[in-house]
Amino acid sequence: MTFINPIEILGLQNYSVSDIESSMIKKAKRKLFANIDLSDNGLLNYKGINLTKTDCETAIDDLKNSNYMKFYSYLANNNQSLNDFLLNGDESFFLKTSQESIYKLPEFVNFISPYFVSRFDKALLKSFMELLYRPCGRWAMGIIINN
Repeated sequence: MTFINPIEILGLQNYSVSDIESSMIKKAKRKLFANIDLSDNGLLNYKGINLTKTDCETAIDDLKNSNYMKFYSYLANNNQSLNDFLLNGDESFFLKTSQESIYKLPEFVNFISPYFVSRFDKALLKSFMELLYRPCGRWAMGIIINN
């Protein structure tokens, strides 16, 4: 499951949620699809991930849910590091985390969970593997596992 932020692919980051109307989304969508049609490979390169029109359409449809629109806007405008972690596993999110009030909303947790879980699983495995193959890593892993 790939995280796609429709606010970003539509270029609506500079607008507040209250300013984004369906006519604005439709216009940005037409522009996006025209750019995809004019591209050499018929795909949108979104931060290193190639997306089809169908991928984009599915993500854009999420904006019909007002909570999702708020969450996507929050990620695009206020928490780019979490947005990038959900998208491509960029672990810099963990270097500067802060307790945001939105993290306590069950709706937000449910919204990011499918994407977060798979990315976190890969990051955790990578960390254990790095620890295991570092000098003294096996010894350290033995202590962690045995205690």
